[in-house]
Amino acid sequence: MGQLKITWTKSCIGRPKGQRRVIDSLGLKRLNHTVLLGDTPTIRGMVNKVQHLLQVEEIEEAKKPARRRTRKASVESAETSVEPAETSVDTVEA
Repeated sequence: MGQLKITWTKSCIGRPKGQRRVIDSLGLKRLNHTVLLGDTPTIRGMVNKVQHLLQVEEIEEAKKPARRRTRKASVESAETSVEPAETSVDTVEA
């Protein structure tokens, strides 16, 4: 899934209240503020409603190379072994 880089470029002065609410819900705080949001149908719908106030760029996610998990061998854990604790039970004669 890609991301959208959304920049608020034009003012909401004189626009309907619903458009201002869409700008707020996109997380835009002031003019020329930019946010990165996931490319989902919900976000696309909101952007479509106020596209005349925004500048939108699609950003493709680069595939990250898979991190190879290495096993850390502990020298100390190989040398020491767990020995059962010796318990002594003292019996009390009455």
